[in-house]
Amino acid sequence: MSEAGLPTQLQEEPVEPVVTRRRKLEEADMDITPMIDMTFLLLIFFIVTSKMGPKAGIELPPAKHGAAAVEKNNVILTIGPGDPIARVYRGESVDPRDAFVSSNAEDQENEVVAYIEAEITKSSGGKTGVLVQAAKGLKHREVARIAKAAARAEVQDLYVGIVEKKD
Repeated sequence: MSEAGLPTQLQEEPVEPVVTRRRKLEEADMDITPMIDMTFLLLIFFIVTSKMGPKAGIELPPAKHGAAAVEKNNVILTIGPGDPIARVYRGESVDPRDAFVSSNAEDQENEVVAYIEAEITKSSGGKTGVLVQAAKGLKHREVARIAKAAARAEVQDLYVGIVEKKD
């Protein structure tokens, strides 16, 4: 026995805290099947009720700001609908006599470049840009194709506009 009256055997052993075991919590399973069903039902609903077509276009407001393009300083091209590619006309005319005759897109672009270069050279510094007038409802890819061809002619300014029908 020791001084404190306890057996020596008890004094030498370190005291360990009592640990109570916790029960394992059951993992909460969430059934997402109804959520997936609702997602598919909503998807089907929106597909069936949406209008997919050319008449579902967006009406853009008229421009309030912008610089006007001076017609006498620019070579004018008018683009109208055509099949299989858009028809491009010299000037503001839509007369078939003023149209570029190529039915191939690449040949038409080359004709446009040649016409622009000839007009700029003929004006001896007076014309420095190109004004592309596109018919309303024409596909953007056709306008972009002609604008890209006009840029190959190394012009200073390139203007693109929409021709509105005059009543």
